[in-house]
Amino acid sequence: MSTLSVMRVAVVIPTCRRPDGLEACLSNLERPSGLKTDVIVVENGSSVGAEIAERHGVRYFNIGPASAAIARNFGIKEAGDVTAVALLDDDVIPSSGWLERIVAPILAGQASATIGGVHVVTEASASPAALGMFVDTSTALNPAKPFLAGLNMAIDPRVFEELGGFRTELGPGALGAGGEDILLGLMLTEAGYRIQAVLDAKVDHVIPSSRFTKEALEGRAFAGGQSSGWILYHWHGARYRLLSLRVAKAWLEQLLPRNMSARLAAIERYGMLRQVQLESGKPSVLR
Repeated sequence: MSTLSVMRVAVVIPTCRRPDGLEACLSNLERPSGLKTDVIVVENGSSVGAEIAERHGVRYFNIGPASAAIARNFGIKEAGDVTAVALLDDDVIPSSGWLERIVAPILAGQASATIGGVHVVTEASASPAALGMFVDTSTALNPAKPFLAGLNMAIDPRVFEELGGFRTELGPGALGAGGEDILLGLMLTEAGYRIQAVLDAKVDHVIPSSRFTKEALEGRAFAGGQSSGWILYHWHGARYRLLSLRVAKAWLEQLLPRNMSARLAAIERYGMLRQVQLESGKPSVLR
């Protein structure tokens, strides 16, 4: 604890139209005495979080149109000279000891970024495939090959700045159902930095049943495919032969009768190929 006592860290929470979620997140966020902690709430797309942030004694900013990537980038910049920045979403509830655990590998110089454990909490009956769409780490993460997930992660802000932050073309408020955090992880590892899974830094990801309906899951699968397609084109340089035929085939396949998990996978593939098709011919913004 003597090492941690000289460290300054920040917690950044983007929020949009979820006052109850923000209240639960801040109410459960512990600020350990061994860390100098600055908590920053960045709201965009709504204006319901100011009173909640004030009541919890945290810094608050409202920056306009909804975009999770823009909000996170803004919050990390506002954090200033800190050793690590931890990120939460406004629909997660951090467990006791979360902050110390999620930043520990960064403070110790063992990693440049971390992903914590995520447990989806819902009253809906959901398959493992559906839970994985909301980053339930028991089904969606291989700890030996961790990725980044903006709802529960931490990063060295110097590395974050070097990489240019989250790409604002992706994520909630932009394109797809995420992907800006996945892309940041790809950039980080290619640059020679390390991501470490810290699964005991747990959060509950509280998802209403309405997001597990057939229609909602299909929409999320397509949006996830869009994010993947953008990354495939701009980061991986994917250039498919006979792309129009591939898109047409994927469109037909996602219409075929099948179990829900296979249908979601087919819809995601169609969304991915369709996005690659839409990006085709554009100059890459990453390579």
